[in-house]
Amino acid sequence: MPDIQIKENTIVNSNFPDVFHVGFHKTASSFLQKAVFSAHPEIELRGTQKYFLNKELFNRGIGYYEQMFTKPFDEKKMIVESEEKLSGTIFNKGDRDEKAKVIKEYFPSSKVVLFIRSQLTMIESVYKQYLIEGGSLSFNDFYKSEQGCGSKEWLKYFDIINLYNDLFGVNFRVFIYENIVRDFDGTLNDLFNFIGVKPFLVKNEPMNRGATVFVSNFYRMLNFCSQKHPIIKDCCLKLRHVIDFADNNIVKHLYKKTYLSGEQKKFLWDFYEQDNLSLSNLINVDLSQYGYPMPKNK
Repeated sequence: MPDIQIKENTIVNSNFPDVFHVGFHKTASSFLQKAVFSAHPEIELRGTQKYFLNKELFNRGIGYYEQMFTKPFDEKKMIVESEEKLSGTIFNKGDRDEKAKVIKEYFPSSKVVLFIRSQLTMIESVYKQYLIEGGSLSFNDFYKSEQGCGSKEWLKYFDIINLYNDLFGVNFRVFIYENIVRDFDGTLNDLFNFIGVKPFLVKNEPMNRGATVFVSNFYRMLNFCSQKHPIIKDCCLKLRHVIDFADNNIVKHLYKKTYLSGEQKKFLWDFYEQDNLSLSNLINVDLSQYGYPMPKNK
């Protein structure tokens, strides 16, 4: 059990969050924070990093949270706390169950939003993020490493979603990341309706575009060169801007290869299919239509 103590509860006041967006990683969180929550005229976005993710501050109790926000705010706006690490990190689940319980204890009337994504594309996206941050392992080495293995258990969604569902009931909603691609406006309008704000026109330009396998491999080569020869690091960084442009405008339309081998895909399918089946029944959504590992959908 993590060393987190639930302090004496405080009555709900108007300066407390109306909505929590709790993850997951790699499900358009940056896009939601920068282009949706920050831009909507009826939403005030806050950051939980200072409080919920720092045990020293967190253990000071709910009174400390109140003191963090002293500036005047528009009481007509919905206060949204958005932090994807509340659902765990890429490499471990952390204390996400305990955080869910504390959110309910401190903010019992809040709504909670959580986005999920097919584990098959999620793991590849995690690897691409690793390369963007300077990693140089091949995908196979990453997949076998502590980073890759850690992310597999983290992506079993059922337990944490079932917990939030038990805690918040109708005030909890799961959204499907793949629907942002399939029905951008419809998904955001569904989100706005759940939050309780008016529809808002958002430009369909995700903040973090996933690189193709071809370009990601080139990133890995640049990262390796930068580590071995720091003097060319600046040149590599400048070159990446050119590569990013070419990837987004040319390569993406020509190069569709994925990282996962047939054997790796089968392992992941077997690893997640029962958990996804339980989740599909819980949220009453057929996840197989979105490519999630499910029984009889291999």
